[in-house]
Amino acid sequence: MANTWKLESFKPAQIKQNMDTGVFKVPRYQRGIVWSETQKADLIDTIKKGLPFGSLLLYKEPSGKYQIIDGLQRVTTVFGFVENPAQFFNDDDIDNTVIPEIVRKINVAGSQTIIAEKVNSSLIDWVKHCHTLDAVIGMQFYEFGEIIAKEFPTCLGKEGEIGRLIQPMLKAFQQTCYTINDINIPAIVIEGDPDLLPVLFERINSKGTQLSKYQIYAASWNTDEYCISDNLVKIVIANRDRYDSMLGGMTNIDDYDSVAFLNEKVLNTYEIAFGFGKMLCDSYPHLFGTAKEQTQVDSVGFTLINICLGLKNKDAHKMSSKLKELIGNSNINIFLTKIIECVKFVDGRIGKYNTFKSNSRPDSGKNPLHTEFQICSLIASVFLMKYADITLDSKENIVEYKIHLDYINNDKWSKSTEAAFKKNAPKIYIMEILQRRWSGTGDKKMDQVLITPNYYTRDVTRFEFSNNLDNWFANLNNERSEIGKVAAAKEPELLMLALVYLMNNFSALNHLDDSKFDIEHLATKQLMKEKLISKYNGDLRLPISSFGNLCLLPEYDNRSKGKKTIYQDAEYLKKTKKTISYIEDNYSFTKKEDLDWLSDKQLSADEFKEAYFNFIQNRFDYMKNIILDHFDRI
Repeated sequence: MANTWKLESFKPAQIKQNMDTGVFKVPRYQRGIVWSETQKADLIDTIKKGLPFGSLLLYKEPSGKYQIIDGLQRVTTVFGFVENPAQFFNDDDIDNTVIPEIVRKINVAGSQTIIAEKVNSSLIDWVKHCHTLDAVIGMQFYEFGEIIAKEFPTCLGKEGEIGRLIQPMLKAFQQTCYTINDINIPAIVIEGDPDLLPVLFERINSKGTQLSKYQIYAASWNTDEYCISDNLVKIVIANRDRYDSMLGGMTNIDDYDSVAFLNEKVLNTYEIAFGFGKMLCDSYPHLFGTAKEQTQVDSVGFTLINICLGLKNKDAHKMSSKLKELIGNSNINIFLTKIIECVKFVDGRIGKYNTFKSNSRPDSGKNPLHTEFQICSLIASVFLMKYADITLDSKENIVEYKIHLDYINNDKWSKSTEAAFKKNAPKIYIMEILQRRWSGTGDKKMDQVLITPNYYTRDVTRFEFSNNLDNWFANLNNERSEIGKVAAAKEPELLMLALVYLMNNFSALNHLDDSKFDIEHLATKQLMKEKLISKYNGDLRLPISSFGNLCLLPEYDNRSKGKKTIYQDAEYLKKTKKTISYIEDNYSFTKKEDLDWLSDKQLSADEFKEAYFNFIQNRFDYMKNIILDHFDRI
């Protein structure tokens, strides 16, 4: 079919009517409403000023209905203006000579600037209470005078005067509303082959920063269909919720009915990856992070499916064709289920470190200790060894990739391989976090798993692990030079705290009940900063946040120990109902004399520094020995 296009125009009222009646339709691959209130206001301001604001791109179906290919954000903004123009009333619509006149009418003592700001704010609020165009046109200006008189009794009897003061500028705003409602919005209307529309959408949005790569995938991966089984219905529900909330109820999405969509359970590649990411985040937030808002992409679904299909991250755009080639409709549910099984297997080895109860503060513990690529690398290594056959050439390029979902590849995943992974993968995982191996993008490191899927089965010796702990601790202390601002515990420290206390028999009861814990500094931040600033004139800086100075302590409500150490804070011991020896054995790993240097007033700066470094080194050595004593349990 030949493709043709022509120029047409639509008035805002027509756009609203067309959206209300379904003449204008939104394709499922659109991204929904993503403009901020500022962006919407800027568009309306552009129209107010009579400046060009771009055209719409529509596809006209043989039925006479139109698909919105480009310009959805502009369409919905204009739609919103027609629905409620007063929401766009702002400071630019206010004559700045009028507010001072009203302030003079008020005639009260006090800051005239503050009074002017109150009048300005009250005027905007009053106008915005007019929720329709008819309400804006029918404004009774004296009513604003009554509002001012209620707030400032000195204006009683002046309501009509105040109404007459604001009348000219509000008449101008009313005229602006008329003008915008009568403006012609240009549109390029295409007729022809509908199969080219996703390609057109992708090309329009491939330049610039308007769409993420995932939103472009939504357009280019919308042709294949896969039937999702009942046990994976959460993937379908995530997409249904996305479509139901995508446009905020302003219009309908093309070829979409919420009930039928959920019943039929037929998804394209993009929808599968989108929903899979939501399901993984909902089920394993400690591994993948808390799921984002309904319309936002949780990229882990794309990342994990992509690598399990044998694709490098840079080749993610090939995922749709590769899924069709290797998996197909008949095996899609088995494929996804096998990935989930691998997720569960990995979670069984490292999940305890990410679910460990550490800091009880509301903003703690919400993010995994690892990056997305690191966790996907671990999961993919299990999947690849179990279900993939990978053939490499002499340059380690993949020349053939096959998936066998009906059996486990015993050559690569034997009982000994499984045992090696269970034994070594957690240790490698810990060392990688301490080494910050996955800092940066990490995609090339993840791609390496395709070449060496057995990477996490290599034997880790006690010496190698101990050496990694020592190097991390030394580097951490060298990097931190603190006096005023003390760093909060980051992922490596949180991981090490989990490791130490889990190895030290942090009880299941403590871990699962509603008891709370805080990450505390044994040589307290306040006391250390006070010493460094007052006694040593701020010339001495130390790694106050060193791991050797951190511990986990049972919390009690409204605790405020200030600069007191655990040996000085009698109220703490009283309220926790714990003895100091219990705290020492289970949490602080100290004795009272370990902190005596803090109260020694005779120490020089060098002696104080030496005492602190001895303290954190000795305590680190003790905690490291706890870990190494239970090396096989990691």
